[in-house]
Amino acid sequence: MKVLEIALDLIEEDTNQPRYNFDEESLSELANSIKEIGLLNPIKVRVINNGRYKIVFGNRRYRAFKLLGLKTIPAIISEDQSEVEIYLEQLAENIQRESFSPIEEAEAFYKLINDQRFRISKKLLASRLGKSERYISQKLDLLNFGKKVQQMIKSGSEIVQNRLTEEQVLPLKNVAVEYRDALAEKVAKEQVPAKDVKRISELFLAEDISPQTKEFLVTKPVSQLLNDWHEYQRSKSESTKKVKLEVVDLSNNEMSDQNYKSDSSDYYNIPIVKKLYDLFNSIPSQHIISDNVKDSIREIKIENRKEFINTIDALIDCLIGHVHQWESIKELTNTNRFTLIKRESRK
Repeated sequence: MKVLEIALDLIEEDTNQPRYNFDEESLSELANSIKEIGLLNPIKVRVINNGRYKIVFGNRRYRAFKLLGLKTIPAIISEDQSEVEIYLEQLAENIQRESFSPIEEAEAFYKLINDQRFRISKKLLASRLGKSERYISQKLDLLNFGKKVQQMIKSGSEIVQNRLTEEQVLPLKNVAVEYRDALAEKVAKEQVPAKDVKRISELFLAEDISPQTKEFLVTKPVSQLLNDWHEYQRSKSESTKKVKLEVVDLSNNEMSDQNYKSDSSDYYNIPIVKKLYDLFNSIPSQHIISDNVKDSIREIKIENRKEFINTIDALIDCLIGHVHQWESIKELTNTNRFTLIKRESRK
């Protein structure tokens, strides 16, 4: 294995490599370390064209050398030109490093399996990396979450507020997409341990809990969700009959079957909803009053100005009255007047 000193200006970074997140603070620390004790391991490059090279691995070391203003860097020349082999080598090198994020790893796995340039099997990938197929699958499951949640996922097992470990987030992987990310963000914010995340996911995976109820559950804090999980488990253990959790409005004293219908077609027949839409449809969209129209104020005669101003005041009072009334209705709607009850399913 021959190590050469290669000019930095002849070397290009590989923008398609698995790792793309580089922390500036750790890069500065690496540069200081190289300045004090030198480079411990050379980078690896491959020949591309016109006497130039592309990095196989060692991007951080390359950047640290540039940061120090150095002109050359020790490098090993790769003899392998296969895109698959080079990418696998880059991946194997980065997996060993703590700063390589779970999402970067998952995206690299996805690319190797699905990209037309590679198209290798999960089994072969696991074999080449010395990992199990289950390990590969779990990493790929992280990509089921939205970008905002993916950015929260970090390496390691320490629970940190507004961040997520893999152990915290993976129990939610099979939860319906309309709840999955919202729950993951709640877990990150409230620093929920993995065992409690598993319990919460059970509620959202349960087939005997209706979508309507789940929409209500997803708005609740974790402490209440865990209470609901304990109640749900207790109700199942107490009876051999199938039990359903349903949302009940505590302000309504009548608990007939009619109260539990979730047919969305009934929504627009609810009196308060009809009142809302009647008002909404009667109010024209807001239009900007042009300068020309404003200038027409000059045409109002002195004897009519008081009436004009009084009419404006009446309009403002009317609008403010509507605003206050609907704000109170909104607050009432958001008030937690709901709870969950156990209801035995009819045969």
